[in-house]
Amino acid sequence: SGAFEIAAQYAAEQAIRTVFWSSGAEEAAGLPPANDSRLRREVKAQTQTALGLVRNKLTLSRTAFALAFAGQTSEAEPLIKELQAEYPKDTLINGLWLPIIGAALALQNNQPEETIDLLETAERFERAAEFYPQFLRGLAYLKLNQTEQAIIEFEKILGHRGEAPLSVVYPLAQLESARAKKDKNEYEKFFEMWRDADKDMPSLIAARKETFAKRNARSGNGSRLQSDESRRGRNGEN
Repeated sequence: SGAFEIAAQYAAEQAIRTVFWSSGAEEAAGLPPANDSRLRREVKAQTQTALGLVRNKLTLSRTAFALAFAGQTSEAEPLIKELQAEYPKDTLINGLWLPIIGAALALQNNQPEETIDLLETAERFERAAEFYPQFLRGLAYLKLNQTEQAIIEFEKILGHRGEAPLSVVYPLAQLESARAKKDKNEYEKFFEMWRDADKDMPSLIAARKETFAKRNARSGNGSRLQSDESRRGRNGEN
């Protein structure tokens, strides 16, 4: 029924939100931790709820994507096979969602080149995917140290929020753009976006540490410069 489908869609999309909200730690290159047992339990519960209510192309594709981005390969693969078997001619499943799911798995497996290759297929449909392809592509470019290309992908998200105003990716794209640009003002924009977010979210914790470290580095450089000038001044007096 319609009520079951709505509840299933919500659970599937909540699984995606949970995974993205668990991402953002700099040491994980913007990805959620693949070995986090708490995250694994939460995503498993949400995906099982969604698929237990309704098993259709929406719930299968979204739960598979959540599991893939979380690095839960063994759980994602059966859903990928089911999508391929049940919807062999569906344009959006084959041209958009399966490439996105594969790209997420490749990124978690530290294969950024494959991520970019897979997302080429999805490019003409990606406006229907709430910025997931652009975000994954941006992370892949960062892994390859292609910073300018990464910034372009994040700007595709930040400059077109109206296409998916509620996308969970939007604030995370701001954070990754700040990291790529190494710009304090860009970090401030991220903090403003998530000023009401839970304080223990990994991306917020990481961003605060990064900005604190940058302030300390600048302060340390300034102190060293003053010390050098002071020594030079004393030597000149002598």
